[in-house]
Amino acid sequence: MEKLTIAEALRELKRIDSLFIQRCQNIKRYCSKKKNSPDEITNQKTYIKEQVQSANDLLTRYKNIKLEINKANLVASFPFKNKTYTIAEALLYKQYLKNKYDLLYDSFTTENANRQLSVIRVNVQLAPEELEAANLVPEVYYDEKKIQTLKEDLLELMSIMDALIDQTNHKTTIKI
Repeated sequence: MEKLTIAEALRELKRIDSLFIQRCQNIKRYCSKKKNSPDEITNQKTYIKEQVQSANDLLTRYKNIKLEINKANLVASFPFKNKTYTIAEALLYKQYLKNKYDLLYDSFTTENANRQLSVIRVNVQLAPEELEAANLVPEVYYDEKKIQTLKEDLLELMSIMDALIDQTNHKTTIKI
């Protein structure tokens, strides 16, 4: 059984990707060669069979490493502002949640409220003073300072997340 840090395992995945592409190119090249003698055909078949086996072995190794990394990411963690994040959580923030939180926090703006009011005014054909008299201004259900703090915390988390993930990846080991 082989022991690797997550950082080493990630480098190994890149190496496997490169070798796999090379195997596929070799298979394409030799599958399309002109057949001359029976000996050459046999050699080509043997070579292609070896390349296919090598590619399958690489895929198996890739899968095993990736699964071990995923398991480790569910356990390995780091603290940030009185909360502990697993590496899996941090990656989820980086790849998906950050954009969703940005969208959510950016929804709470006076510009959006004014935009909605201008749409109502156009659709209902009310003058600005009639709109104010109708009291159609939406109530505000959020604390602007709290939203700003949440945005700043998310920005800070995202800014140090790569360093924290990298640091954790150099400490965490997996067995393959």
